[in-house]
Amino acid sequence: MKISSIQLCDELMALLGRFKSTMGEVAESHGLTPIQLGALYNINNGFTTMGHVAKKLHCDASNVTGIIDRLTILELVTRQDDPKDRRVKTLQLTTKGHKVLDEVVSLMPSRLGCDRLTADERVEIFLSVRKLSEV
Repeated sequence: MKISSIQLCDELMALLGRFKSTMGEVAESHGLTPIQLGALYNINNGFTTMGHVAKKLHCDASNVTGIIDRLTILELVTRQDDPKDRRVKTLQLTTKGHKVLDEVVSLMPSRLGCDRLTADERVEIFLSVRKLSEV
């Protein structure tokens, strides 16, 4: 079977749409917005300053302040002054934040259908997606 780059892009866009929709449903089921869930995910992956989170979420730092304010109220994130630079705020997930993120991460494979793939299919897709991510 021959598949053009355009066909592949069409399928990737459809998958992205499904991913965003699923992520929105899962976030909502935990009382979060998709962007708040994205912030949790990025903080957990080492992006622990307001500036880094803003960059990863592709939004202005002023928007991140509101997102982090809400996550702090929900007791999912803590925010501290950086001892080296008081202008910088460092972020950490709380125990509750880790729990919510772990629940979401465990739901996504079945919600996206990844659990229907064979081990070989998962490896093949994983390697292909990783290669596309490096572009």
